[in-house]
Amino acid sequence: MKIKKIAAEALADAGTGKEQIARIMQMEKYLDELTEILHTAPERFFEDAEIIRKLQELTDYYENGQWMRDYEADEKGKLPKELKRGVLSEDAVYDLLFEIEQYKNTSTSEM
Repeated sequence: MKIKKIAAEALADAGTGKEQIARIMQMEKYLDELTEILHTAPERFFEDAEIIRKLQELTDYYENGQWMRDYEADEKGKLPKELKRGVLSEDAVYDLLFEIEQYKNTSTSEM
């Protein structure tokens, strides 16, 4: 039993490393870009395939459990202190997705 627990913890920790840091940095970049677009040119969420792709990737990251694993690694102190990690805040991605959805609902009702 003890060996299974150690193995499970090792597998859970296996995501901590260069791939995890790169993923967090990428999602952080998407969060920043999409937030800026929401505040400057929100109509692009309907028109620009690249923006739609980034939004889908960020949504998938948030909803598929990867965000939670990264968040937990951060809570355990396993990420570099200098890593920008706004994407790991409990509300940043949720709030962005909610605001985009509100904008879409408002825009489509005006059409």
